[in-house]
Amino acid sequence: MRGLVVTLNEEEKLRIKGPAKLKVNRGSLYLLGRVLSEGREATVAKGRIICTKAIKSCEIKVLIGEGGGVEKPGEGEETIDEWSSKLPEALVLKPVDIVILGDTDTGKSTAVVFLANLALSKGFKVAVIDGDVGQNDLSPPSSLGLAFVKDYISSLRELRVEKIHFVGSITPSGYESEVIYGLIKLSSYAIEKGVQALIINTDGWVRGSHALKFKLNLIRALNPKVVVGLQRGKELEGLLRALEAYGWPKVIRLNTPPTAPKRDHKERKELRGLTYTKYFTNCRKLTVDLNKVPILNFPIFRGEPIQPEELGLLKDTVRAHYCERMGGITLIVVDTRNGDLLKGCKMPNLIVLRRGDERGIIAGLLGEGFETIGLGIIEEVDYQRKAVKLITPVRGEVKGIIIGRVKVLFKEEGGNVRVVEDLQTQLFTKP
Repeated sequence: MRGLVVTLNEEEKLRIKGPAKLKVNRGSLYLLGRVLSEGREATVAKGRIICTKAIKSCEIKVLIGEGGGVEKPGEGEETIDEWSSKLPEALVLKPVDIVILGDTDTGKSTAVVFLANLALSKGFKVAVIDGDVGQNDLSPPSSLGLAFVKDYISSLRELRVEKIHFVGSITPSGYESEVIYGLIKLSSYAIEKGVQALIINTDGWVRGSHALKFKLNLIRALNPKVVVGLQRGKELEGLLRALEAYGWPKVIRLNTPPTAPKRDHKERKELRGLTYTKYFTNCRKLTVDLNKVPILNFPIFRGEPIQPEELGLLKDTVRAHYCERMGGITLIVVDTRNGDLLKGCKMPNLIVLRRGDERGIIAGLLGEGFETIGLGIIEEVDYQRKAVKLITPVRGEVKGIIIGRVKVLFKEEGGNVRVVEDLQTQLFTKP
């Protein structure tokens, strides 16, 4: 890391790109909703850009990592003045509950940090929920996370997740009800714990009628007093104006800083991989008896076993490992990766599972009351014993399993798992 000393006059701004660490040698700064006084430090994570402003003349020592940097922004390049004047309005209506909306890379997580620090400075007991299943700063991708804020922060990643809720997808599309249900569950838990200020981040799916319908239903379900919308243009304006016309207690618009960083598809995948890898540190191998512990969202091992020959579907090149029927659904597990071999069959409601395809699927592990106690990676399903082998950091008793629609490619390294890549998938196929 390289170090430099920067002097700022009163009201002068400084833009800092991470990775970087700053310390106030003299004077004071306004940084992400809090005052950074003499001797105090803050960290800017890699890929993040934050803007600070001198409350009075000050001197700052900055350590800059590879890819980081500092510069004094030009006129109108930063929104710290707008944010510092508007966001305190979100804390007026009590108890404080806020939902943050915005497209991808508009600064939603930064706004959550800003509000959390503001609420903390007023003496509130603060909790944040990250509702972004794809780019979650608190919990693994495909889940939602809740954390309590006990000290000032510069990034949500500094917090320790208190509770997670498994959704099963890295995109909210098609999983809207699961996301809303999870946010309600986590919000209720925070309220039970006496939280006075609850700040909820959401995903960046806001464009198109389906996305806006989802966000409207989310707001209706959570019923927050304050809705904060971050915009580059007018992408949220229709929804925000509708809420105002309805008489919503408080709607706050914020502009996205013109220099806000944008992550491409590759960077998002890499970040998800790092988050998975962090979560699956110090994991263990766990075999779950599916005769006793149900897979709740798919009817496997709950039907009447039948002989595959009864179906009259199999060809000589296809070997069946398991077959069962429940109601009008028939499930067959075959020993081939060539699903085309069963195409053309006339049997309705036939589900074909190819043995081995389950490896790498992310599953939610549930305890009492359908509460998520953690996530696991499916290593193998033993169809003869009716058991599933998992890799998981969970130590508690598993009462149920939810199979997700995310598959990861991973490598085992000692007691840890390194996730190389993830993809949205459909485990069960229909010929």
